[in-house]
Amino acid sequence: MALGLILSAVIGLLAYRRGSLSRSGVAGAVLIGTSIFGFGGWVWGGTLIAFFVSSSLLSHYGESR
Repeated sequence: MALGLILSAVIGLLAYRRGSLSRSGVAGAVLIGTSIFGFGGWVWGGTLIAFFVSSSLLSHYGESR
């Protein structure tokens, strides 16, 4: 759980700096990321990260068009 908290906090803060998340989005990401990683392990945590990264990239791509 501690590793999930650290990873989700780092990813959430990086996403906040890029403009992908608001403050409340960071709080939600940390809560959900910690839970998913803590209860689901690396496979579910990795799946969540892959989804978040791909959706953020696609959102920024669509925004520029």
